[in-house]
Amino acid sequence: MRLSKIKVIHHSDTSCFKPIKEFLDDKYIAHYDKPERVNSILASIVASPDLDIVDAKGSGVDPSMVHSSSLINRFSQSVSLTEEILSNVKNRDPLCLDSYTPLNNKLSNSLNASLSITNEALVQYLEGNNTYALTRPPGHHSSESTYGGYCYYNYAGLAAQALSKHGTVAILDIDFHHGNGTQDIFYKRNDVMTVSIHADPKKHFPHTGYESEKGEYLGSGFNMNIVLEDNTGITVYQTALLKALKAIKKFDPDYLVIPYGADTYIDDPLGSFQLNTVDYRTIAKLISREFDSVLIFQEGGYHVEDLGKNVVSFLSGF
Repeated sequence: MRLSKIKVIHHSDTSCFKPIKEFLDDKYIAHYDKPERVNSILASIVASPDLDIVDAKGSGVDPSMVHSSSLINRFSQSVSLTEEILSNVKNRDPLCLDSYTPLNNKLSNSLNASLSITNEALVQYLEGNNTYALTRPPGHHSSESTYGGYCYYNYAGLAAQALSKHGTVAILDIDFHHGNGTQDIFYKRNDVMTVSIHADPKKHFPHTGYESEKGEYLGSGFNMNIVLEDNTGITVYQTALLKALKAIKKFDPDYLVIPYGADTYIDDPLGSFQLNTVDYRTIAKLISREFDSVLIFQEGGYHVEDLGKNVVSFLSGF
């Protein structure tokens, strides 16, 4: 049987947003979410014969499907900024979770591009394709009315909300950090199951995602967190993944959305796991054994030099 190529959805404007700095550990440092992340991924994708790049050209999904008007207005108004703004360094901002997710006048360009990517990715995925949405900035830390962790709009959450109109949805978050925003959006629902495999919240941002957090009201039992220790390698990670997949298969979703982060990589500056490039293919192959098609969104991954090959290794497993 001849397998179809994976659809890679891209928009050039995701590189417009160039945050200058963040305030981390009581000092200003160069921001980790560089546009070069996209360049690294694209360079590796172009060199792969099994990946088909589709440029997103149409309108984007409506962020109000999951986000509040106050959050949407904050980002749309950022076009008028004359300098970059970092919240919670001097002045408290109730919409922002931290001091390292800045606003500037190019932010909305990249957000709108990623909303367009999300829309095209949904079209491709609903046609039965394995689909990878090269969104940037990442999104899984953004909730209905807060942003942070480099995240502004939650693209995986928006996609899951759109898909929920057609059937049940599972979200499998395999970024190094807990997908707190996605969890918050669906925490009281039983039509969208959220599962996150991530680092110890006692030590790592966003300091949520304990295994006791299982959902509320209708959503009770439909949220699952699997916490892994620092220095986790592929053997332990595989065990966690199989546990997550077993729970998802029991839920029996019509659709699977994967927020994927390569910050689980051994050399990532913001992670502490020990996964190697080849391990991402192993992870993907385990997922693909259980699901015919998946919708993947790019989240973290900040070792720019190796980011592209890590992404392609993951995609090659499908």
